[in-house]
Amino acid sequence: MIFVFWAILFKILVGSFTAKYFGASAELDAFLMALTVPTFLMGLISSGTSFTLLPMLTEARHKSAGSELSLVSSVLCSTLLINTQLSILGVLAASSICRILAPGFSETQLALTTHLFQFLLPAFLISSVSEIISCQYYVVGKFFLPSFVRALSVVILFLVVFLFWRTLGIYSLVLGNIFAAILSPVILFVGLGKALRSEFNLKNVFQHPELRIFFRLNIPLFAGMFIYKAIPLFDRWLGSKLAEGSISILGYANRLYEIPQFIFISGLTTSLFPVIAAHANKNETASANRLFEKSIRFVFFLFIPIAIFLGISGQHLVRVLFEHGRFNASDAQLTSQVLSLYMIGLPACAIGGIIGQGYYIKKDILTCTITNIGAAFLYGGTCLFLLPRFQILAFPIAQSIYFIFTILLDSFIIQRKHDFKLFNFAIASLWGPLIALIPCIPLLIVINIFLSSHPILACACMAFNFLIYLLIQYFVLKSAELKNLIDFLKSQRPLSMLRNRLP
Repeated sequence: MIFVFWAILFKILVGSFTAKYFGASAELDAFLMALTVPTFLMGLISSGTSFTLLPMLTEARHKSAGSELSLVSSVLCSTLLINTQLSILGVLAASSICRILAPGFSETQLALTTHLFQFLLPAFLISSVSEIISCQYYVVGKFFLPSFVRALSVVILFLVVFLFWRTLGIYSLVLGNIFAAILSPVILFVGLGKALRSEFNLKNVFQHPELRIFFRLNIPLFAGMFIYKAIPLFDRWLGSKLAEGSISILGYANRLYEIPQFIFISGLTTSLFPVIAAHANKNETASANRLFEKSIRFVFFLFIPIAIFLGISGQHLVRVLFEHGRFNASDAQLTSQVLSLYMIGLPACAIGGIIGQGYYIKKDILTCTITNIGAAFLYGGTCLFLLPRFQILAFPIAQSIYFIFTILLDSFIIQRKHDFKLFNFAIASLWGPLIALIPCIPLLIVINIFLSSHPILACACMAFNFLIYLLIQYFVLKSAELKNLIDFLKSQRPLSMLRNRLP
């Protein structure tokens, strides 16, 4: 867990330096546009393969320890072959792709976007195999090295930007992303150890009996994910038609919006997913359901206060982190408004991640695909409807509606198909965090009124206010989630993790 906070710290530093050096500018818009397709493909490949691969590896290891390595080898080689072909095609068609994605860009912006895209695409497609290699670590309960590599990537990005922004300008961001993207899978593969690397036999790698099952599971998954994970492409396409800097503003707000998700995915989700999958493979439904319930309670315990704190007083944090150099007060104000609207859907987004994993564990991928496709079309239609009136604010409003609708739909489906009353359980789990927040919300309003011109002091008061929330949870409500979190943090001893870092 220490590496999660390490990564968050440097993510914040990268955002602060980017705001100071590049602001909300046309060149940063071009960089973010060039980054869109590579991150989309990387997310599609890594998320899709890991969600279907991890349950398969868990099942294989349950039958015979070590037998999962040949499947990892087959998937890894197949993915590298596909990614190489995608890289070549993408680089050759870069100009046409960028012109389609950014119809509102000037010719100068399009030329810069195309050039950046040609550098970023191959690196990110190589990086997408990191999650496949990480599955081997997760399936044997080793989380140290994947977490370390994830944190190291952010540190590398920060150092490259800090050292080279004066000489390379926007290309320092490109160089940092390339170094981080290539280094991650290399370290993970080397970290497997010589004995385990020798198990990756490339002979007849495409004849593995489970490989066909893997791709058959992934076809409907990729079909659905292609649509709902393409939402950032849709956002950037629409954003290119708005005022200069709009894509940058959305990027800064998303950077803060993604931090709590990063904590959740890197900490709770990564460690729980293999355990839940193991229970499911043993047909221990009751144990798997209890873990799902604990996950949902933890989401409400952590994400409800974060959403309310940043939704009401997030402008102070935005000013402290970003309002420097080329990032001016009007940029900070607009970013704060976008962030506040994003916060409405934050808890639903986190719960959606848990539900999605439940679908994959039960191999009910078709249902997950259909619901995500329907929600994605709802998002697109809402965006188009709201954009003329709300401009840039249409994106966070539509996204919050998208996540809330998805959770309501999933609750209905899960109750009908799997006899799990998610909606009732979620409503019951809301009361604890809401009661603990009763004294905190008036304090947030007081902070906004009296400390609006002192953002650093306001952030300090927000942190103290959050401490009040935790104290109420611990001493008044006797929160099991907080006690479990404390026990979990105590167990994260770096030295003991280092000794057990390899499978």
